[in-house]
Amino acid sequence: MSVIAWDGQRMASDSLCMDSSGRKAFVKKMWRLEDGSLFGAVGRLEQGLLLKEWIEGGCEEDKVPAPLPNSEDTACLWVKKGGEVWHLSNDAVPFQLTIAGERGGIDAVGAGADYALAVLEMGYSAPEAVKIAIRFNGFCGGDIQILTLNPSK
Repeated sequence: MSVIAWDGQRMASDSLCMDSSGRKAFVKKMWRLEDGSLFGAVGRLEQGLLLKEWIEGGCEEDKVPAPLPNSEDTACLWVKKGGEVWHLSNDAVPFQLTIAGERGGIDAVGAGADYALAVLEMGYSAPEAVKIAIRFNGFCGGDIQILTLNPSK
């Protein structure tokens, strides 16, 4: 399941991917979209990639990707260029839900989200939050990946 964290400026994720038999691989889970927004997916990666393609195609209602089997644990964060945070699950219904921490909008999804949110609320960065989630959650691991929303700022 993994973890993706948002600290108001940066999105960070782990890179661990496990199949149903427990075999491990390390993959990319976050992307900068053409419009400058950020997208990250945990859970069933194939479902996350379908949702990413749907967003890149303009979120047309008649082209919503059908949920794949065993994709119930898919969770995505989509941070628009202006900083609005949207959640998507396997059913492709985007909704806004950003937790207002002391430092502004913070958020996290995935198996390590509880650890990440606690670290973010304490004032640490998204990469630091993912580091702690990796340390304490067995479904998180690998290298930490980082994207900045507006890298030129």
